[in-house]
Amino acid sequence: DVTAAHEAGSGYLPSAFDARDSLVADSPSLARWVYDLFGGRILSDQSLIAMSRAGGDGYGLGLWNDTREWDAGTTVLSGSGILMPAYSSIFYVIPEEGIVVVAQSNLADSFRDFNRLTDVAHELVDAVRA
Repeated sequence: DVTAAHEAGSGYLPSAFDARDSLVADSPSLARWVYDLFGGRILSDQSLIAMSRAGGDGYGLGLWNDTREWDAGTTVLSGSGILMPAYSSIFYVIPEEGIVVVAQSNLADSFRDFNRLTDVAHELVDAVRA
């Protein structure tokens, strides 16, 4: 229903459907938001540190600490969203390198689709870092 309404051009925004979990943005807007978030223009340093402090599963307060998946000594934080069956997005931030990578997809019928998006985002990070 979400995808059909959007494609029909009804002006329907999936954010209005389920804003507790999903917000709609294009890639440049999401990248700018993440850049500003980690650039100290949205939250205080203390709040960002609290969000980034991960528990045993790697999840903090709205952010994942993906450091274990990358090079030793590289801090990598991420956030993602998925609204099945419509859209998914993910971002990766490497604060020490000033890197923000955003990937979005209109394939979100399953977590397999989301895992493909994650793989694409990993490849983008590797390309930016090369």
